[in-house]
Amino acid sequence: MVKSKNKKEPDKKPIKRIETLQKLVRKLEAALSKKNKFNEEVYILSRAVQHSPSTVVITDKNGNLEYVNPKFTELTGYALKEVKGKNLRVLKAGDQPPEVYKELWEVIISGKEWRGEFHNKMKNGGLYWEMASISPITNSKGEITHFVEVAEDITERKNAMTALKDAKDELEVQAWGLKKANEGIKLLYKELEQKNKELQKIDKLKSDFVSTVSHELRTPLSIIKEGLALTLDEVLGKINEKQKNVLSMSKENVDRLARIINDLLDISKIETGKIELKRALVDFAAMMRDMCIRWKSEFDKKGQELKVLVPDEQVNMYIDADKIAQVMNNLISNAIKYTPEKGKIIIELKDKKDEVEISVSDTGVGIAKEDLPRVFNKFQQFNRAAGAGAKGTGLGLSIVKQLVELHKGTVMVESEVNKGSEFTFNLPKMEVESVFREYLNNKIKETSEKNIPLSVVIIRIKDFDKLQKGLGCDKFHSLLKGIEKVVAGSLRRQADTVLRDTGELMVFLVDTSKENVKVVRDRIEKAINAYLSENKKEWFGKIRVLLGNATYPDDAITDEALLHKARTGIPGKGKRELKNKKSR
Repeated sequence: MVKSKNKKEPDKKPIKRIETLQKLVRKLEAALSKKNKFNEEVYILSRAVQHSPSTVVITDKNGNLEYVNPKFTELTGYALKEVKGKNLRVLKAGDQPPEVYKELWEVIISGKEWRGEFHNKMKNGGLYWEMASISPITNSKGEITHFVEVAEDITERKNAMTALKDAKDELEVQAWGLKKANEGIKLLYKELEQKNKELQKIDKLKSDFVSTVSHELRTPLSIIKEGLALTLDEVLGKINEKQKNVLSMSKENVDRLARIINDLLDISKIETGKIELKRALVDFAAMMRDMCIRWKSEFDKKGQELKVLVPDEQVNMYIDADKIAQVMNNLISNAIKYTPEKGKIIIELKDKKDEVEISVSDTGVGIAKEDLPRVFNKFQQFNRAAGAGAKGTGLGLSIVKQLVELHKGTVMVESEVNKGSEFTFNLPKMEVESVFREYLNNKIKETSEKNIPLSVVIIRIKDFDKLQKGLGCDKFHSLLKGIEKVVAGSLRRQADTVLRDTGELMVFLVDTSKENVKVVRDRIEKAINAYLSENKKEWFGKIRVLLGNATYPDDAITDEALLHKARTGIPGKGKRELKNKKSR
C-alpha cells in the first residue's frame, strides 16, 4: 500500500511539556520531602533542647541573650522574657577574675570551643557553680553570628570537693597535732620512765631501810621484853604494886612496838615480793575453831558475846596457814578493839562449791560511808580517839588485803556508823595439781636465778581409795599426817618443803643434785619404813608406798615434764616400792 503524503504527523510538544511538568513535580515532591524531614529534625532537636538536663543558652555575637531552655529557668529563676536581649553578665557573681572572661572571648571569637567553670548568681541572689561549653555558630559564609552555651550544674560536686578539701586540711592539721602530741608523749613517757626508775630506787631504799631498822630493833626489843617479864614475874626479886603497874604499862607499850615493827616488816616484804606462800593441806574449820578458843580470853575481858558459825565436818584447803591466821588475827583484833563492852561478834565460815567465805562481823562503832573506799589503804585509821583508846599502825587491813590477794582471793567490807562492820574474804579452792604446779614453778624460778639444781621426790600411797575405805577417814588421815611428819623430819635443809594431798606427798629439795637426791630419797624411805613398822599393829595389812624422783634441769626443764618424770620414773631406777610387812 502506498501511504498518502498529505497526511499530518502528531504534535509532540504537549508531551514534552507534560514530562517537564512531571519532572518539576517530582523535584518539588523531593524538595518538600526534604523540607518535611528537615522540619522533623528541627522539631526533634528543639524538643531535645527543651527537655535537656543541661542548660542551653543562645546569644548573638555580642553575648546578648536570644534563647534559654527551661532548665536554665529552673536553675537561675530567670524566664526568657526577663533576660532576652540582656548580656550574660547578668549572671556574674563577681568573684571570678577578669582574666577568665578575657580568655573566654579570645577563644570563642577565634572560632574555637571554650570549656570552663562559672560561679554565677541566681535571680534570688543564691550562688551556684556550672561547667560550661561555649561554641560559635557561623553562617554559610563562615561568619560568626551567634554563640551557644551548654552548661551543667556542678554546685553539689563543688561543695563536696570543698568539704573534702576542708576535711583533708583539717585532717592534716590534726595529723600534725597528733604527731607533735605523740612526740611530746614519747618525751614525757621517757621522763616518767626515768622518774619511775628513780622512785623505784627510792622505794627500794625505803623498804630496805624499814626492813633493816625493824630487824635491828627486834633484838634489843626482845631483850627489853624479856627483862620486863622477868621483873614482873619477880624472878629478880620482889616489887611493890606501884612498880608492877609501871612495868606492866611498859610491857604493854613494848608489845605494841613489837606489833608495829612486825607490821612494817610484813608490808615491806609483801611490797618487795619477798613473801612466798607455803601452802599446805589444812582443815580450815578446825583451824578457825582453835583460833576462836585462843581469842576467848580477850572477848571475856570486854564481856563481848562471841558466836562461831563453823561446819562440824572438815573443810580441807591448800593455804598458807600462818598467813591466813595473820589475816584472821587482824580482823578479830579489830572487831574486839572497835566493839564496845557487851557487844557481839560473829565469826562465820561458809563452805561453798569452789571457794570458802569467811566473815567477821561486829556491833562496833562502824565506818563512815565516805571512808569505806580507803579502808584497805596503808596507814589508814578511822574512829581513832585522841589520848587513850584503840591504837595501831593503820597497816593491819592493808596486810589483810594483800595476803588474801596472794591466795588469789578477794576481800570486802560493809559498815554503818554506830551499827557495826562486816569484813568478808573469799579464798578459792585450789586443785592439788595447781598447788603442786605453783610451788614447783616458784622453786624452778628461784633455783634458776641462783643457778642451782632442784630435785622433787613424789611419795604415793598405792590404792589409797581402797586403803582409806578399809581404815576409815580418820585413821587414814592420821596415817598421811604421820608420814608427812616423818618425811619432814628426815629433811636437813630449811628450804626443803613437803606438800601433802589425800594420797600423795611431794618433797621439794632446793640445791639438791641428781646424785644427792638418791641419798635423800633413801633417807625418806627409811623414815617411812620405820614409821610404818612402829605402827604395824594399827596399820593392818600391806601398805604400799611408791617413790619417784626427778631433778631440774637434768631430767626436765618444765613443771609438767618434771612432775611426769617424778611420777612415772624409770623402771628399776626412778621408782621404788615400799611394803610394810609384818615380818619386817
